[in-house]
Amino acid sequence: MNNDEIYNIMQANREDLFGLRRMPGVVRQYVNSAPELLKDPTFFTCMTALSVYNSRVRVVCDDKSESGLQIQVFVAAPQASGKGCLDKIQCEIMSRMEAYNDHELAREEDFRAKHPNTHRMPFKTCVFILPPSTSRFQMCRRASNIQSRFNESGGLCFYTFSPEIGMAIDASQQSYSDLRNINLITYDGGKIGMDHGGDTSFHGQINARQSLLYLGTPSAMNRYFNTYSIENGTLGRVVICSFKQPIGSRKPVFKDIPIYEKDLIGDVLDILFDEVFDREDPDRLMPIKHLNMEFLYPELTRYEDKTIEIAINTQSTSIDTFRKRSAVSAFRIAAIAYNMYLAENQILTPDEKLPPDEIEDNVKAVFRYSAYYALHSVLDRYGDMAEALYLAAEQNTTFIPSKKVGLYDSLPDIFTRADVKEKTDEMNLSREPRKTISYWKQVGKIRKLDENTFQKIIEEE
Repeated sequence: MNNDEIYNIMQANREDLFGLRRMPGVVRQYVNSAPELLKDPTFFTCMTALSVYNSRVRVVCDDKSESGLQIQVFVAAPQASGKGCLDKIQCEIMSRMEAYNDHELAREEDFRAKHPNTHRMPFKTCVFILPPSTSRFQMCRRASNIQSRFNESGGLCFYTFSPEIGMAIDASQQSYSDLRNINLITYDGGKIGMDHGGDTSFHGQINARQSLLYLGTPSAMNRYFNTYSIENGTLGRVVICSFKQPIGSRKPVFKDIPIYEKDLIGDVLDILFDEVFDREDPDRLMPIKHLNMEFLYPELTRYEDKTIEIAINTQSTSIDTFRKRSAVSAFRIAAIAYNMYLAENQILTPDEKLPPDEIEDNVKAVFRYSAYYALHSVLDRYGDMAEALYLAAEQNTTFIPSKKVGLYDSLPDIFTRADVKEKTDEMNLSREPRKTISYWKQVGKIRKLDENTFQKIIEEE
């Protein structure tokens, strides 16, 4: 679909954030070390892991609704394209949380080994890092344990990571886990529940929040994001990062992060960890931290005004639908960034500390980039399907998947800059040819043959 104006706005805000702004600690070091192709997925990978460290943070949006900072990110890229680097990043960031989680799991395993015939343990554990095959019952049980231990419902943000979403889908089917519905509910921090009896079952409802990071091939992503995902709102709640290396490219290599920067990362994560768990009392969480995000409300209004204008001008139902929750995800990401700036400022020298007005300006830049990126990324992959689905529902007809020919597909396998300009004018598109070619190279759709000639790279599904 025609997503050009949104793309141009996103790209301008990307250049502002990545090129001119000082991103918050932890995010900054990893994004700066990433090759260009992986900067966007690196940014959102960091934010997903860091959302768990912000489990105790709450924000109030401009509609007066209170929210936690859980986000859900999907990275789509072919095999052997560098997704493993993102696995390493999330693992490094989550190391403190994983150590705590592993200790809790070890307590359970030790008790069961010593009491093999006892189903109920005399203590409650705090296990919040969950495998992608987690069933509704398992999540309910974990959430119930956390509530019993800390006397608070939804006090911690669950975290799920899968290096291959295809494996997660298969595992969830084998364990009868309603993966998509669980992810939908936990994005909103809603209640999950079961109506079963028995000592080994869960009965009732309980609040649960979950951040998740799924990596996978484009075809595996398409298995997850089907028409039902559009209809029930799952697709609008996620950020999708897509990239592909040009054929013949060497593996992406991250720059080494200097030792003093790694130490700074560790210090920031220590501060954030201590904002979640009370080190002196293992049965207490730290108090809820309310961030005042009112300074961001005007940016929300400007984003809403602009995307409403685009939706009306294009008469796009999908833009009008997806723009709303893209703003929610971006608001949460901006809040994570805000708390990260505040945490880093605690350990910087007086000369290094950022003043409040600069922090707020940077957070606004994070919001603008995240909002337009989330909207563009969903529309780019599934916008046409969503439009056709909405149209079929409106006309009370059966949805038949079809593919609208866009600018890229209308060009020959080998084309020139002049060809792009000619097709852009012919199709009456607003996208600048120079930025279009730059974007196609960035996401691995084309490779450069000479200064003015390019070749398409066939995507392997």
